Amino acid sequence: MYLVRYHHLGIEIAQAGQLRTTRRELTSVRRDFRLTVEQYALIWKHEKTITFEWNLRDDWIRFSREWTYYFDQLEHIAHFHQYITECRKLTPQHKETLFSCMDKIRRGVAYQKYELILPVNTGEERWFEMCVITQTDDQDAPFFGIGTLSDITDRKRELNQLETETKMDLFTGLLNKASVERFGESMLADLRNGEILASLMLDMDDFKNVNDRYGHPVGDFVLKEVAQILRQYAPDRARIGRIGGDEFIVLFYGYDRRDEIRQVLNRLSEAIKERTALLPNGDTMRISISGGIAWYPENGRDLATLKKYADFAMYQVKHEAKGEMGEFDIGAYNQEVYAAQLRREFLQMLRENSADYHFQPIFSARNGRAIAYEALMRPEMPTLRSPLTVMKLARELNRLYDIEHITLFKASSAFEKLKERGLIREDSLLFINSIASVSLNDTDWR
Repeated sequence: MYLVRYHHLGIEIAQAGQLRTTRRELTSVRRDFRLTVEQYALIWKHEKTITFEWNLRDDWIRFSREWTYYFDQLEHIAHFHQYITECRKLTPQHKETLFSCMDKIRRGVAYQKYELILPVNTGEERWFEMCVITQTDDQDAPFFGIGTLSDITDRKRELNQLETETKMDLFTGLLNKASVERFGESMLADLRNGEILASLMLDMDDFKNVNDRYGHPVGDFVLKEVAQILRQYAPDRARIGRIGGDEFIVLFYGYDRRDEIRQVLNRLSEAIKERTALLPNGDTMRISISGGIAWYPENGRDLATLKKYADFAMYQVKHEAKGEMGEFDIGAYNQEVYAAQLRREFLQMLRENSADYHFQPIFSARNGRAIAYEALMRPEMPTLRSPLTVMKLARELNRLYDIEHITLFKASSAFEKLKERGLIREDSLLFINSIASVSLNDTDWR
């Protein structure tokens, strides 16, 4: 029994020895790792990256020589916690970030990264990226914070420039379509009860003629002039964007009464009317812009609807009085929607050859027998039901020939089928109302 106990005691001693060896090896690895971090810092030296070693137990921090390139401070700072507390150049937010970082190191957080704006010895503020890893002692207790402080000001400026460019229409300097729409959606989500937002759609009148007469470079010049006018006369509580081509949008926000916005619109409209563009060739050209406006919440509660209605109002102005600004009219919109639906159904009827024909009997005065039939078109579309509307659309859309062709051939075909089924007499005649101004050609009869 004693031999067994000695045997187990020997095993425990051997295991303890192995554990001490493992700890020494781990300490060596950590030491090598620290050297690796310092060597890594040397590689980054040409980037003016500051390396530091932060001792939390003794409360000191030591920086690499690059520290003095940016800051009028010693490379070694004792009582670092007190230094942060008393430093007047650091904002409360800076101090909160640094104290949070120290606390996370004490709790053993392995890796941290922060972005800070710090005042440097030139008097300016620069962006820095601080990366910190936590090192532990032989007992696995947090001991050091090893890290880098990298000047990322140039990178930030480049990113900010790229971000700005992604938001802006580079041609006019206004917001681009995506940015102004994001802004509008954000404003709609944050509006107070009773607050008004208005969407103004603007489009240059006869802009194609400008390009055709003077060339696209002059057209581009005029677009920039329009953008400048909008920037000059739009109020602070407005955002201007270019939707594309010669179309612009202005979003008015933060108003409690429509009349306030109407006054702004009147001033903007008058300013546009009085403005002439001095073209590069010395000619002058009056700038004409038509606009339509839709109101939140009366006309719509989302930006897509407001844009659609403002766009409709703008084109109503273009058709009636170019160069003016008009408000959205739901009655006119419904009429236009109804008319557009009729046009769609009319064209569908032509494509599908889907007009139906009824046959009205013509009786003989002599014997009272039906001797002939008159073909009457009866459109059977969901909205388009009137032959008079069909003829009106055919004239407007220059499709009288199609109506003549369908009527002649489809009515004749339907009439013959009625004869085949014995529903009308074989000797019955068919009368078709022909369009006097339209003639079918030879190929129609082949």
